[in-house]
Amino acid sequence: MINKPDHRFIYELSSHMELHLGDSFYSSTLLAEDMGMSLPTLYNYMKSSLGLTPHVFMNNYKMNRALEMLRKGMTIDEVCVQIGASAVSNFNRTFKQKFGVTPGKYRQINA
Repeated sequence: MINKPDHRFIYELSSHMELHLGDSFYSSTLLAEDMGMSLPTLYNYMKSSLGLTPHVFMNNYKMNRALEMLRKGMTIDEVCVQIGASAVSNFNRTFKQKFGVTPGKYRQINA
C-alpha cells in the first residue's frame, strides 16, 4: 500500500514526466533535478517506496501513455514522437516487453 506522501510524490513524478514526455533526452538525472534531489537520493527513495528505479518508472510511464495513444487511434510513428522514442525499433521492443505484444499487433487486435 502506498502512503499519502508517496501519492504526492508519484503525482509530482508523473507531472514532470508528462511535461517532458516528448523529450527523448529527458533522463533520470534530469528527473532527479526537477524533483530537487540528487540521482542517488531519487533512486534510493523510489526503490524503497515504489520498488522501481527511476529508469523503470520512466519507461513504464511512457509505455502506459503509448498504450493510451494507440487506443485513441494514433499511428505508431505519431506515438513515438509523442513519447520521445528515439527509434521505432526501440519502441516496438520495449512495448512488447511490457505488454507481450508489438504495438502493430495491439492496434490490429484493438481496431
